[in-house]
Formats: sequence, C-alpha cells, structure tokens
Amino acid sequence: RLFNAYVENGIQLPFYGEIFDSVSICLSKGLGAPVGSVLLLKDEASSFKARQMRKLLGGAMRQSGLLAAAGIFALENNIDDLKRDHEIASDLRKCLEQYSFVENINGDTNITIFNLDCNKITPSNFIKELNRFEIQAFSIGNDRVRFVTHRDLSPAITKQLSCALEAISEKIL
Repeated sequence: RLFNAYVENGIQLPFYGEIFDSVSICLSKGLGAPVGSVLLLKDEASSFKARQMRKLLGGAMRQSGLLAAAGIFALENNIDDLKRDHEIASDLRKCLEQYSFVENINGDTNITIFNLDCNKITPSNFIKELNRFEIQAFSIGNDRVRFVTHRDLSPAITKQLSCALEAISEKIL
C-alpha cells in the first residue's frame, strides 16, 4: 500500500523510511509481480534479526532469480500505473453515488468501501448480483462492501458496474 499512498499524495518514499524502523512492501499487490516482498530496515541489527526470522519461517528460497527479476521489473515499471487504478476506483465511486441503496462511500486510492441500505439489499445479495456481471466485491461487516481496483481491470469495469447497479436498482425498487 506504500506505493498507492505515494502516487496518490506525492509524499516522497524516503519520508516513510525516516519515520519507521522497517517498511515491508508487497510486490504482488498492485505492482503485478507473481510473488515477493521487500523488507527495508533502518539498521544492521534489525537486518540480522529479520534474516533469522525469514529462515525460521521458511522464507529462504533457492534459485529465485526469475521471481526476483519479476519483482525488479514491477518496481521499475509498475508504480506509476497505480494512478490508473486510483482513477478507475474514483469512477466507480462516482457510479455508486447515483444509487439510493449505497451510502457513506469512502476511498481515495484503489480501495472503495461503502455501506448498503440493508432495508433494500443485503451485502450478500448485492455481491451475488454483482457476480452475475462478473464483478467481485467483499462484504466487510453487516452492511459494508469493499471494492479494490488493480492492474488487471479495464476502465470498462465502470460500465459493467453501472449496468449491474441499474439491474440491482430495478430489482429492489
């Protein structure tokens, strides 16, 4: 999520390194690497302890050059693409605003969280309806739903969501 914050607010990455003792960055979430993460540590003592923990937890991989290359590619080429994910999420939020059964829409990067008026539709029914349009979402509580946009989504997802919400609206009203 660090790179999502960076492309959204423009705060330079070294700033985060100054205020935290360690920073863990997942290379597969958002950046599109098949696996992997990077752990940045402030001092050598922390580095030694981190290497010990990695080995204890089974994190020592052999012959991982191809995976490392994919991670390096993601870091060098995919960070700026996160802005596109944010733009798609913003479009989805605008789409959601048009419907009375959607409330309290929150989000400013690639994650959108909103409430549903459960008197009109429950999260589980809402998600079932979205699935008919090949849209995936997650229920997070009794009345909340979460969308996450990512590099594999096309901007056409907004049109899909609009069609889905229109169909849902017709069913419940």
